[in-house]
Amino acid sequence: EQSGDVFAIAQDREGYLWLGTPDGPVRFDGTRFQPWARSGSSALPAHAVAALAGSSQGGVWVAFAGSEGVARIDRDGITRYSPTDGAPSGVNALLEDRRGTVWAATGHGLFRYAGNRWSRMTEADGYNGEQASSVYEDRAGRVWVGSARGLYRHEGAQLRLVDTTATNIDS
Repeated sequence: EQSGDVFAIAQDREGYLWLGTPDGPVRFDGTRFQPWARSGSSALPAHAVAALAGSSQGGVWVAFAGSEGVARIDRDGITRYSPTDGAPSGVNALLEDRRGTVWAATGHGLFRYAGNRWSRMTEADGYNGEQASSVYEDRAGRVWVGSARGLYRHEGAQLRLVDTTATNIDS
């Protein structure tokens, strides 16, 4: 039995709406709500979906609450990324920017998926490593990150703290 709770919504390139529910992702085709398959070797866990993001390659990125990591659902199936692979856990927000980089704001810092691998942003990237609560891309292609320390901006190479008064920005 499904609850009616929805934690996240995203649309993929094909026009499907994806809902993040307490029991996993659900796809809406305009007529039917279809819980995503949880059987077989590439099964998704029946856990709460904390964040969703449409993928430029088609399909959708799914971030699970807790320590279940991240998955990508596309026509080829499901690819899972676990915290042991360097993927984030405890994701608050997810974004794929126009360059195809996936950003994950988490309770354990800011993560990026680029070049087929996840990495945690550090001081070397211009980020202090504290909790990140939101991530957004503006019309100019700049990525903004709301964190425990303040508001960061990424313009291609480094993150830069631009406002220390804007903390814990939810969206």
